[in-house]
Amino acid sequence: MTKGKYKAAIIGVGFIGGADQVSGDILGQLVSNMDGTHYQAFDKHPCVEIVAGSSRDTGRRARFEKKIRGKNVRGLERND
Repeated sequence: MTKGKYKAAIIGVGFIGGADQVSGDILGQLVSNMDGTHYQAFDKHPCVEIVAGSSRDTGRRARFEKKIRGKNVRGLERND
């Protein structure tokens, strides 16, 4: 049986969702000290493909987009 890939979207790409250290700095915490984030778990899993991410914050969206550049991720633009 061939395993397919699950497609994942991260809703809220801040400190825990997107492993965003700038958000962690505001909280006084380091991403590197965490057991893991949603982004790290999805990114390392061979059966998961990150296809979208969202945030109301333009800075978080830009940092997440830079992190996943080249991974064919959608949903980073703001749709008001």
